Amino acid sequence: GDLQRIYLSIAHELGIDPVNKLDTTEAEIKVFQGEESDILIIINHGDNKKIHVESRDKIRDIKKIGGDAELLAWRDNIITIEAPKKSAIIFLAWRSKGS
Repeated sequence: GDLQRIYLSIAHELGIDPVNKLDTTEAEIKVFQGEESDILIIINHGDNKKIHVESRDKIRDIKKIGGDAELLAWRDNIITIEAPKKSAIIFLAWRSKGS
């Protein structure tokens, strides 16, 4: 929680915009970027919750490829996940052309 806020604060001060942001400090995200798509791994370290992921780029398509959390919806650059306590999800997200 606090460590994530420190990292985001440092990035902001340096003018760095994270590729993806979460709306909770009880989860973490790891992104593996490709030319047209990314693999995103999200781990919920807290209790049951909906997690919203904000992507810097618009998303053209998305597919869950693993984990015990559920992909509820996505629109433009926002992804919504239902994450049980201590869960994870892995998905592949294709960026819109020109993003």
